[in-house]
Amino acid sequence: WGPVKAWTGHCMSHAFLHRNTMTVNWTHPALQKAVCDLVVGNVSSASNPIAEDVIIFAHSMGNLVLGGALANGLCALAPSASWYEISAPLRGCLSADFAEEECREYGANAISHKMGYCDGFEAFSSVRSCMEDLAGGGLQSLYAEVMEVARKHVRGAMCGDSPYGLNSGWS
Repeated sequence: WGPVKAWTGHCMSHAFLHRNTMTVNWTHPALQKAVCDLVVGNVSSASNPIAEDVIIFAHSMGNLVLGGALANGLCALAPSASWYEISAPLRGCLSADFAEEECREYGANAISHKMGYCDGFEAFSSVRSCMEDLAGGGLQSLYAEVMEVARKHVRGAMCGDSPYGLNSGWS
């Protein structure tokens, strides 16, 4: 992301959250609580955990985690909080479908396996796409809840216009 602190010099502080989303799915309560702890402070000590006067930039599955936490009432965003989503898989992710199917079909010979993606079936299953009803009804209803929360709270969004993605070794 580059020199984020230099680009956001108007902010009094910065906090970053790094969690295992390779094998822990976005619906996991501990993951959602960790997001709330970051944006609110310590949720367990707050009687009414509301994030105020914060700017939140969430990338990819982080948006599902935050949206899920808000939908589940683990914390809330005050009008003074801003949520900016970057490449949120709000309807799932076709690459998760591909990786999961490839891992099942080819096992250790799968490219996805060599890249370390075959160890997290639960996490990949949690971002299956809504294409052709692959996600199933339960997951689609969770996506719908997160999309409703996002419609209410997201102030800005960034996404790509090509399935190629970033020009990197993973592209």
